[in-house]
Amino acid sequence: MNSQDLKFINEHGLVSVMNNSKWNKLPEAITSNSEFRPMTRFKFLRDSSAEVNFSFADWECVCNGDSSCIEWIEIDPIKKELRGQLIPDKETDFSKYIGSQLSGSNIPYSIESGKFRVWGYFYPGSQPDFV
Repeated sequence: MNSQDLKFINEHGLVSVMNNSKWNKLPEAITSNSEFRPMTRFKFLRDSSAEVNFSFADWECVCNGDSSCIEWIEIDPIKKELRGQLIPDKETDFSKYIGSQLSGSNIPYSIESGKFRVWGYFYPGSQPDFV
């Protein structure tokens, strides 16, 4: 953990939720189903807002790097497949799969606007409603 992140955590009294072992379990838990490639978005410590768009995660960067700078990661449980210009995308819901994988790996999460949010930290007095 770099000194700026540690200072930010201490100044804001952030509560740690994840440890390195759980961060390392996350990619395997979420990508073990070859039919599901998770779309994610991140909120990093010291950033005023989260990434706007969901994208495919670079799991090497997330878990082999310093994951202590991640406030949270959201995972979109809906897989969308383009079928053409004139018909809507095919949507497959992987919510049950994601929930069972996170629970089975003892990774704490909440559901935020239909997305699975894995928390690295939360602010005192604002504890998420963990599932």
